[in-house]
Amino acid sequence: MTNEEIAAYYAYLQAYAAGKYGHSAEVEDLVQESMTDALLQIRRGAEIRYPKAFLCTILSRRYSDMLRARYSSRCEFFEDMTILGTPSEEDFTDPPPDPDAEEEEARRELGRLREIYREVVVRYYMYGHSVAQISAALKIPRGTVMSRLHQGRSLVREGITGMEKYTELSYAPKYVQLGIEGGTNDRHEPFSLLTSPIESNLLIIAYEKPLSLEEISAGLGIPCAYLEHFTDRLCQGELMGRTPGGLYYTRCFLQEYADQFGDIPAQQALAEELAQTVWEEILNTFSPMMAEEEVRAMSDKQRATLFLFLMMQTLNKCVHRAMTAGADYDPEVLPERPGGCRWLASGKILTRDTKPHRYDRSGPAEISYSVKRNGTNDCMMFDCQSLFGDTHWVYGRRMPGMNLGRIMRLIASLLPCDVTPEDDQSYEAIPELEKLHILRRDANGQAVPDIPALSWDTVRRWDQASIDIRHRMYERIGPRLEAIVEKRHVRVPHHVDGWQRYTRAGALGCYTMAQMEAIAEAKLMPWQVKIGETPIIYLGYKKNI
Repeated sequence: MTNEEIAAYYAYLQAYAAGKYGHSAEVEDLVQESMTDALLQIRRGAEIRYPKAFLCTILSRRYSDMLRARYSSRCEFFEDMTILGTPSEEDFTDPPPDPDAEEEEARRELGRLREIYREVVVRYYMYGHSVAQISAALKIPRGTVMSRLHQGRSLVREGITGMEKYTELSYAPKYVQLGIEGGTNDRHEPFSLLTSPIESNLLIIAYEKPLSLEEISAGLGIPCAYLEHFTDRLCQGELMGRTPGGLYYTRCFLQEYADQFGDIPAQQALAEELAQTVWEEILNTFSPMMAEEEVRAMSDKQRATLFLFLMMQTLNKCVHRAMTAGADYDPEVLPERPGGCRWLASGKILTRDTKPHRYDRSGPAEISYSVKRNGTNDCMMFDCQSLFGDTHWVYGRRMPGMNLGRIMRLIASLLPCDVTPEDDQSYEAIPELEKLHILRRDANGQAVPDIPALSWDTVRRWDQASIDIRHRMYERIGPRLEAIVEKRHVRVPHHVDGWQRYTRAGALGCYTMAQMEAIAEAKLMPWQVKIGETPIIYLGYKKNI
């Protein structure tokens, strides 16, 4: 076998392993070991008629051996315990392995434990966390951790009655955070279809390939009778589909949370290189309108926020154009859905311990309000969660009962327009909105907007300038963005709706934020921008006369 053939087979095995088992250091090690094993057998005179199949068989066996070894060391809680009462911490420092324990039994019974026991047992036995680490993470005493470990182990041991092929999702569920291109129907679908972790994990388990309901039941550890309601609802809402043979599959694109940001160093480097270019184009386009009365009346912080919003919108359009450059589909065409709406859905896969990445963002979330309900908007707000400041991700947590609509009406009521707050209780949110740098106090102690707000006549002029800049900006930075996109390759199952759109997903996942951050940190803007204290919210309103 020549060096070229060895390299080709190694590349094939890498791709096969990644598609079947995912990307990890363990899988990469198994690929190398499998290749070495195959080469040794060839040198010993073995005749290999079908090299690819031979390599895949070796890899599959090594992967199975790895799982057996992992679970033989993690299933020690099946030992015949004679400890009574609360164990000491030493009982959990180095428990002896039980090589005869069955991984399927462990998965089944872990999935049936109550959450207070399951979380502790999974962290200790499956993830290898110490008692001290679990105590700190869950904010419970060490004695409580040990007591729950003891009780959880007893419950698992008592409950072993059979073998079912449960997956990790049965004892460590994940979550899907959904996003869409397009618009929802009057039932707020598809977002309203995800009401519990069950729907999220149905989408995850049936993503790679279609599965029967029995296979899904075995994987999640939930009886089929309880799953049918959820699968039927997801199929009706078109987040899932069903083959003529009765197999279920996921129709929306899913991506692990960490993968959605792409090659972060490459995007950061490009952002630093293009900072001056991008800012010059923004400034040249919008500076002629800075003399307008409403803009001159703004504070420096409001002007900075306005320009951050304009920059974000411009860069988002450039990113979208780069991501769809040369595509063999029409990016403007979205499939029609139940209720007369059109959308394509994609989701981030999160775990309970997922920490938000600093480049993660959401929005702009758009909302409008009409006083007379005649189709004419009296105010409209664009609300963007980003590293520049917290917005709609924290409203419900920090101000119970407040949502985008109520906050918009409260802010608009402080402007010269006819909008009033939804109720007097809305005023109770003012202190929190001050802490979020959305409102501030003027010289008289009155609450006033600390975000940019423009009347409709002014908004129209700025909107037109925002449209005019897109082509010029793309001419200057588009080829550089496309070069990064070309290097990105994502495997997407073909049963996913619009799968062609997602083969480069995440390529520019953090570019917009990285570019805005680079401009702010280089102090190219004439106004100070404090990262974390300049939330990007922009409001347009109908000015009363």
